[in-house]
Parts: sequence; structure tokens; C-alpha cells
Amino acid sequence: MKKLLTDKSVMALKPARAGRRYIIGDVAVPGLGVRVTAHGHRTYILGARFPGSKHFVRRELGEVGVITLAAAREQARTWLVSIKSGIDPTQQRATVELNHTTFSHVAESFIQRHLPAQRKGHRVAREIRNELIPHWGALPIDKITRQMVVELVEAIADRPAPRHAHTIFSHIRLIFNWAIGRSIYGIEHSPTDRLRPLQLIGQKKTRERVLNDDELRALWQASDWYPYGLLARLLLLTGTRLREVAHARWDEVDFVRCTLTVPPERFKANSQHVIPLSDDAIALLQATASR
Repeated sequence: MKKLLTDKSVMALKPARAGRRYIIGDVAVPGLGVRVTAHGHRTYILGARFPGSKHFVRRELGEVGVITLAAAREQARTWLVSIKSGIDPTQQRATVELNHTTFSHVAESFIQRHLPAQRKGHRVAREIRNELIPHWGALPIDKITRQMVVELVEAIADRPAPRHAHTIFSHIRLIFNWAIGRSIYGIEHSPTDRLRPLQLIGQKKTRERVLNDDELRALWQASDWYPYGLLARLLLLTGTRLREVAHARWDEVDFVRCTLTVPPERFKANSQHVIPLSDDAIALLQATASR
């Protein structure tokens, strides 16, 4: 039986008789139909002679309610074009789905969707690409185990780089929690569950190392070059964070009031911050501007 399907008519289809099922075809798209079981389960299907198959078969497009009628029609049309070209669209879909669940794909999606709004997004993206994707990139995300996490984090801690190991562990946990929250990658549990960084790596120690006077003098003498040497000098003179100065624009510098205004997106507290500039810092900036 065929009819012009609508969302309303599809939802109104009654369950089949016990032990049976039936199909209602769609006159809008050849081969498209809705299969209804005795339990009232409805599924969009496409009937065709698929490449490599000798017989006419019906394959599922998706469940009613999970995909819309419009989406089923669009997918059916796409499949029919592939079939006409001698390509089995179900094999194409399996390949695409596999590629979309690799750690590399998930991590890059995390970088593109989650990190741009984060203050340290660029640094986190670099660390993910340097430390995680080279190790796990080609693996399906659901194949990454707790043991893999332990081995990777311990290897970083043993360099020795225990503070960096804490950072990478946090990135792993964040990526998996983000992926689970999206509910499209086929995972429901994170391999970081029940792992405690304190037990795995040790206490995360705050940096206490500072330069003494002799080291500061040596740095100043060695940094008389453009551009990064002058940047190092400006950091010494202002006591600011690297990103606050390295990404500064000339319109943020007020040579009259002797200030540098850091916008919220570059300041730790996500608020505008005004940094007073000493005479030496102003002279350094003026010399840089004249280059």
C-alpha cells in the first residue's frame, strides 16, 4: 500500500496484528516506506536492489521519532543517487560513522566547539594535539581504556613533568565528559572514572621558583633583540602574564596615562584590567613602535 506520508499520518499508524508487520510506502520518494510491527514500533526503510545484492531488499533509515519524515526522505534520495552510481550507501555510512567516532575526530570537535570561548583555549588545543592525538588519534573513542590513560599520564609524569601530567589528565577527563554529554559518540562512561590524579601522579605542586637578581640581570642583557627579546623585557617590567602582553594591540596602550588596558577575554578574571606602565616600559614600547 502506498500513500503520501505526513508526520501526522505516520504517527497515527496502528500496530500490526500479532506476529505480523506491514509496510506503508511513500508516493513522494520511490522505495521509501514505514514498517510497523505488532508492538507499534515504526521504522523508516528504503527498498531497492543495492549494489552487490542480487535481490530487492529493504534497509533501515532510522526510527520514527529519532529522525523526521523530511530527514528520511532526504536520506532516501541520497541513497538512491548512490545506488544508481553503483555505491552501497550503507557501507558508506558505516565508514563515515567509524571515522566520526575516532578520538582524533572527537578531540578536534571538542577543540572547535568548546575551546574558542575559553581563555586558555589555544594552549589547551596545542596540548591536546601534541600529547593526545598522536597517541590515540586513530582509535575509536570507545576503545580507549583506563589502562591506556594510566600508561600515558604516568609516562608524562616520568619525563619528569608531573605538573604537565596533571594538566593532560584534566584534558582527557574534560574531553570524555564533553563527548558523553553530546550522546552521539556511543560512549556512556569515561576511562578516567575512578582514577584519582593524586594517587596516579602525586600532589600538584605550586611553582615556587623565581629568578634571583643575577638571573634577572642576565636575562635583561640577553634580551636586547626584536621581537621576542623585547617581549621578555616588557614581561619583566610589567609582571603580567604572557598572553596579556604578547597579544596586546597598540590601541590598548595609553602613552599619556602610561597604562595598558587588557580586555576581559585576555585577563584571568574575565574583566577589564588596567596595568600601570613604568617609564622604562613606556620607553620600550615607544622604541618598538618606531621600528
